[in-house]
Order: sequence, then structure tokens, then C-alpha cells
Amino acid sequence: NTRDPAALREMIESIRATEARVSHLTIEQRAAARVPCALLGRDGACTIHVFRPIGCRSWTSFDREACDAALRDARPGHTGPQDHANYVAAGCLTEGLQLACGDAGLMADHREFHAALLVALTRPDAVNHFVSGGAVFDECPRVISESLRTRGHQAGLPPE
Repeated sequence: NTRDPAALREMIESIRATEARVSHLTIEQRAAARVPCALLGRDGACTIHVFRPIGCRSWTSFDREACDAALRDARPGHTGPQDHANYVAAGCLTEGLQLACGDAGLMADHREFHAALLVALTRPDAVNHFVSGGAVFDECPRVISESLRTRGHQAGLPPE
């Protein structure tokens, strides 16, 4: 972290406020609530762009209007032109990391970003606890998508 202590406290409070608003929502409910990421600056730009999560890296759109329409329609993501290879690669990378974490005995499921980030930033032993197999992120809500759950159920997959 390269932020001064006051800026770090401000960022943590922003994350805490956003986590309280979104951690109990499904992906679809969050899109409808239109709650922006706590890490967006006042100008709307990502303040951690170089370090952004894989999920954020995968949504490279070539059509601002399509993104704006998805936001107006309260839909997660969009169907406009995007870097499909980047999107697929990010999905494969995420799945590979999940498998590797599972094989290593580490938590390998999806947790709400703001809740997990809050734990990582405020719990001094979070990283060491995680890499030693501790359940440091168990308190963080799982990420749930009603549309994916419905599709999985229709395909005969067990519920999450």
C-alpha cells in the first residue's frame, strides 16, 4: 500500500460503506441497485487500475454506449462489443486459480469483493492466515447469481 494513513482510512471507510450496501445482494440485485465500486475515484476512474481484480480486467468493452445501456437497464455486464479473448482468458485464469487453491487446501470459492478486501486491509494477519489454510474469508458473503443458479439447476447441477 502506498497511500498515506489518512487516505488509507478514507479508502477503508468507503469500502466499508459499499460492503454494507452490496454484500447481501445477488449480482443481479447489485446491478439494479447501481452501487459503484468503492475504489472508483471522484472522477469515476479506478484508483487501483494497475492492481484491479481479474474480473474487472475481463470486462474490456469497445462500446461505451453498450456499457451505459447496461447500466441504465440495471443489467450486470453487457452484450456489446468487447475483447472476447480477454474475457475467455480471464474466466480460464479464474477457474485455474480456483482449482489450484482447492488443490492447495485454500479457500477456492467466490466471495464478495468489498467484504474480502475489507478483511485483507483491516486484519493484520489475513495474508499469513490465508496461505496457511485458515478460513480468514469465511465471514465474507459468497457471490451469488440468480441467473447462473437457475441455469445450473436447469442443467441438473447441484445448487451452490
